[in-house]
Amino acid sequence: MKIGGKLGEVDVVVLVDSGASHNFISSHITALGLPITPMAARRIKLGDGHKVVSLGVCEGVKLNLGPMEAEVDALVLDLGGLDVILGVSWLSTLGKVIMDWKALSMQFWHEGRPVVLQGQGVAKERQGYLNSFLEDRQHEVKGEWWLKNLEKEAKSDTIMDSALQALLHQYSEVFQDQIRLPPNRSQVHQIKLFADHGPISVRPYRYPHHQKEEIERQVKELLEAGVIRPSMSAFSSPIILVKKKDGSWRMCVDYRALNKATVPDKYPIPIVDELLDELFGATIFSKIDLKSGYHQIRVKEEDVHKTAFRTHNGHYEYLVMPFGLMNAPATFQSTMNDIFRPFLRKFVLVFFDDILVYSKDMATHKVHLEQVLRVLTSNCFAANHDKCKVSCTQIDYLGHIISGQGVAVDPDKVQCIKDWPIPKNVKGVRGFLGLTGYYRMFIQNYGKIGPKPLTELTKKDNFSWGSEASLAFEQLKTVMTTSPVLVLPNFNLPFEVECDAAGRGLGAVLMQNRQPIAFFSKALSDGNLAKSVYEKELMALVLSIQHWRHYLLGRPFVVYTDHKSLKHFLQQRISSPDQQCWLS
Repeated sequence: MKIGGKLGEVDVVVLVDSGASHNFISSHITALGLPITPMAARRIKLGDGHKVVSLGVCEGVKLNLGPMEAEVDALVLDLGGLDVILGVSWLSTLGKVIMDWKALSMQFWHEGRPVVLQGQGVAKERQGYLNSFLEDRQHEVKGEWWLKNLEKEAKSDTIMDSALQALLHQYSEVFQDQIRLPPNRSQVHQIKLFADHGPISVRPYRYPHHQKEEIERQVKELLEAGVIRPSMSAFSSPIILVKKKDGSWRMCVDYRALNKATVPDKYPIPIVDELLDELFGATIFSKIDLKSGYHQIRVKEEDVHKTAFRTHNGHYEYLVMPFGLMNAPATFQSTMNDIFRPFLRKFVLVFFDDILVYSKDMATHKVHLEQVLRVLTSNCFAANHDKCKVSCTQIDYLGHIISGQGVAVDPDKVQCIKDWPIPKNVKGVRGFLGLTGYYRMFIQNYGKIGPKPLTELTKKDNFSWGSEASLAFEQLKTVMTTSPVLVLPNFNLPFEVECDAAGRGLGAVLMQNRQPIAFFSKALSDGNLAKSVYEKELMALVLSIQHWRHYLLGRPFVVYTDHKSLKHFLQQRISSPDQQCWLS
C-alpha cells in the first residue's frame, strides 16, 4: 500500500510492504544529504528471482507519515518510482495491524493512541508488476534479504528516461544480434613465428560420435557468418568441444603447438586495481560488453593460413581472430585502447571486451555514452545487448560492485568462496587461494588470518589436508563474507597509513578521512618472528609504504602507529643491518 510522507521538508512516496524483510530507501533520496553507513555488499532478492545489491544503510531515518513519525534504519537501494519501502522490520514494531484493502487503509495503536494511515492506491499500469505477498516464501534463500513486492521496472539500478531511450534507439545498430565478417581496419591480428620455423601441423583428436553433428552445426554457422573459409594450408590444429555452464558446447581450437612457435606480444594488459582507482566521484555507470569480441577483429591476410584447423570432414581457417591464440588478448586490448584513447581515464575504462563508461551526473553521462556509442558505430563494433547495462547507480564490473559509495566484492563471488568444497589436491588449493587472493585488499589482516598453511600445501609433493589447513580454509571463508565497502582514492587529498605488528603477522590500512581504501597484511617468517617488537613495527611501516608506493610517492601522507618510539627512527645512533637497508 502506498502512502504519502515527508522526509524533512521533502514529500516522499512510501510503500508499506509486508513482503519486504527490511526497510529500504531510494539512492536518489539519499542524495539530499542523509549519512550513509557503508557495509558489506548484500544481495536483495526480488519476487521474480532477480537480485540487486545494497552497499549501505541510512540509520535513524525520520519519516513523517501524517498522524505519526517513524524512525527506521533503511538499506540504500534503487527503488525506481518509489522513495521509501517500509517492510516487516518496521511492521513488526506496530503490534496488531488491521488492513482494509477496499478502503486502502491500515489501523494500529501507536504510543497509546489509534493511528490510521490512508493509502494512495496503485496505478493500474503498475498492478501487473506486483507479486503477491501470498507467494510461497519457501523461495527465500538463507543469508539473503528479500523484497518480494518491488515493481519489475525497478528491479535493476537503471535510470532510464526518454532522452536515454532515444539515444539507444539512435545507435541500435551497435546492439545487432548477429556477428558478420568485420570490415578491414588498421588494427589486425598478426601471427609472427620465430625465425626458420616451418608449418605447425598437429594430428586431430578423436571425439565421440555424438559430437560430430554439433561440430558440423557450428562449422556451418561460422561459414555462413563469413568468419571462416575452407583452407588448403600446411598448418593445422586440432579441435575439441568444451561444455558450457548452460549445457551447450563451445568448439575450441587447440593452438598450443602454434603458440609455442609464436613471438610473444608484450602489449600491457590493464591492472584491475589501477582501473578502479580512476572512478572517484563517479555516480552513474554504463557497461558495454562486446559480442564475441575476438571475432570482431580480422586476422592479417598473410597470417590467415596459420589459423587453420581440421574437423572430421573438412579443413578450415579463420578470417577473424579466434580464441586460444597467445597474442589475441594483447591485440584486442591494443585495439580497444586505440579507438577509445581520447576518452581513457577521463570517462572510459576498457578491460578487453568490457567497456565501462562513468560520469559524475546523469546529464554528463548521456554525453559520454553517446561518444562511446558513436565510436563503436564508426568502427563497426557490435555489443551484446543481454550483457550491457546502461545508466546505473551501481554496477558489477570485473568481479566488483561499484557505486558512488565505493567498491565492494561481488556477492556472487563471495557465495562462490562460501560454497567452495574442501580441496582434494594442490590444484584445488591453488584455485581457492587465487580467488581469495584476488580480493585480499578488501580483507583486513588477510596474510595474518591463515593462508600460510594452505600455501604450504602447494609446495609439498605429498598432499596432506590437516587440521591447520582446515582451520585456515574456514577462516578465509568467514572473513570474505564480512568484507567492507572500500572508498575510492581521491588523489587531491592526503593519504593516511595505519600499520601494526601483532602475533605472527603485520597489517596496515590505507585511508583517506579515516575511510579504508585498501588493506595490506603479511605473515612473518620464523626468522622475522624472532625480531624485537620495535623492528617488527618498523617492518610493518616500511613494507606498507613500499606496497602503496604508487599512491604515496610525491605527495604528503600521515602514518599512524601505536609504537611511539618509531618517531625517533631517523635520529637513532645504532641500527641493525635490516634497519640500515630500510633507511637507505
